[in-house]
Amino acid sequence: MRDGYLVDSCVFLRWYVEQPGWEHAREVRAEFLRGGLRLSTVDCSRFELANLLRLKGLLHGRLTTDHLVAAARSLDDLDVAI
Repeated sequence: MRDGYLVDSCVFLRWYVEQPGWEHAREVRAEFLRGGLRLSTVDCSRFELANLLRLKGLLHGRLTTDHLVAAARSLDDLDVAI
């Protein structure tokens, strides 16, 4: 396994909403899901991500409520370290 990254909520947002830099963010996600690297974040990222998903995804019609909830829970579901 390679070294890990400390990841900001804006990167996690790009996992679910296409914004500038989304391609690289999804490459990082794919490598993480393959077990090729570790991801860590700060504890407030969980709250920030939910808010960003609402502002940038739900309110712009890019995400449904169900997708927003699943995406917001993903940091815990995927066991991203704090």
